[in-house]
Amino acid sequence: MTKPPGFDGADPPTRLTIERRGGFAGLTYRAELACETLTSSQRKAVDRVLSGQAAARKPVGGVHPFRYRLQLVFAITPAVELELLEGQMPECLDALLRMPIP
Repeated sequence: MTKPPGFDGADPPTRLTIERRGGFAGLTYRAELACETLTSSQRKAVDRVLSGQAAARKPVGGVHPFRYRLQLVFAITPAVELELLEGQMPECLDALLRMPIP
């Protein structure tokens, strides 16, 4: 059985791109980071999302929820792209969209 891609595998991800679309204003926010800069809790959140075990936060209501696209690039494995709804996105990864750009 092949182990799914993730930080504890033989081919850990090298780049993470997060895109958030939607909301009342319909704006798109994007962050692209080297995976080596992620904290331990952010790496664990990425692994949970990759394995489909990301726990839903609170139910999302309203007519303009956010939608997220995550893309992980690996050295060997083909890139993985995931679509998440607002309630599925771990808070520690959503916070990356609000980090100041140096």
